Amino acid sequence: MNTDWTGRPLTLSSHGRVLATTSPALHRAALDTLAQAKYP
Repeated sequence: MNTDWTGRPLTLSSHGRVLATTSPALHRAALDTLAQAKYP
């Protein structure tokens, strides 16, 4: 699965932060972790 860091589909206007995982469960876990993290 490939999305941006908020779970939105990648587009030409995406900001360059990509999340790529091998399963929906891993993707959801990674999105949850990113949602709680502080990043610039």
